[in-house]
Amino acid sequence: RVLIEEEIPEDTKLLALLTTFQEKGEAQLGVVIGSADARFIGERKIVRNTETNLGNLACAAYMDKTRADLAVMNSGGIRDDLPAGDITYKDVLKVKPFGNSVCTVTMTGAELLEYLTVAVNKEKDTGAFAQFVGVKITMTGDKPIDVQVQGKPLVADQQYKLVSESYIASGGDGYPKVNDHPNFVDTGYLDADVLREYIANNSPLKAANYAPTNDVVR
Repeated sequence: RVLIEEEIPEDTKLLALLTTFQEKGEAQLGVVIGSADARFIGERKIVRNTETNLGNLACAAYMDKTRADLAVMNSGGIRDDLPAGDITYKDVLKVKPFGNSVCTVTMTGAELLEYLTVAVNKEKDTGAFAQFVGVKITMTGDKPIDVQVQGKPLVADQQYKLVSESYIASGGDGYPKVNDHPNFVDTGYLDADVLREYIANNSPLKAANYAPTNDVVR
């Protein structure tokens, strides 16, 4: 006997509908968006202790999207590697699963120095440990004695655009809160989507272009 639609239980209809959407979603997640010639490292015990090519890649993506001068992000915001070879959107979401938005703040060099002094002193082996791009910091003890932004010395009264994620912009992991700064902008772009777009536009990724550059010298 063939059941007419009215005789099919509502929960069965709903399950069928959800299954269809899940299958479509899985298919979209599995679409290849780009590729890399080597692994981009997000392994917890590594990324929370040293600069990595994946930290540099994510920061570069944020800077490219917002035309920022420098980027800072917490290593706890990186949750997995990106594989060598084909990269899918699912791979990106495994790296960036939290749905943070990309944010900018334009501040003076003096303000930026205060911010960086806190960021650069975040402890290793914690999610707060900072990844940087666009800046080089030379330290004596816990104090920056030389800061270069885009290869030029930091100037106290010059304006600089910093990009980060909404989590640390709101004070997460003990970072200076900047979402109440008059020049703060929440772009509304999700971190994973910005990273996906960058990978798509710059593939095949060459890991050597994002290799650690000793952003912090102690």
